[in-house]
Amino acid sequence: MTSEGEPVSYDAVFKMEYLDKVWCESQRMWPFTFALERVCNQEFTYNGITIPNGQYLHLNTWNIQHNPEHWSDPQTFNPENFSKEAKESRHPCAFMPFGAGPRQCVAMRFANLEGKMGLIRMMQKYSFELDPETPLSA
Repeated sequence: MTSEGEPVSYDAVFKMEYLDKVWCESQRMWPFTFALERVCNQEFTYNGITIPNGQYLHLNTWNIQHNPEHWSDPQTFNPENFSKEAKESRHPCAFMPFGAGPRQCVAMRFANLEGKMGLIRMMQKYSFELDPETPLSA
């Protein structure tokens, strides 16, 4: 970590692997948006369910990102959910803080950079510690 106020380069931010894990896990547990909306552009059938052309779809990102089918302990903050191995073993749409596919947020990289820089600046300036009465597990 750099000292207080010292500039941090773009490249340095994206080399901070643990910071990335913490940032992603934060977005998983507390998503910026609770739902994504899409319109089906052609009839589609999946698992016996047909979605007609023009149908509005609402994807509940909160439920997806807290689903025990994708996350071993979805109510626990665990940055290791974003280790290389964990990401490879999970469906790519189990984590969609900025949407997915061609309609994914165009400002995603910038938003991630801003969020990570905010965390870096807070850690440069302040010291954080748990209250002794804070329970470490539920």
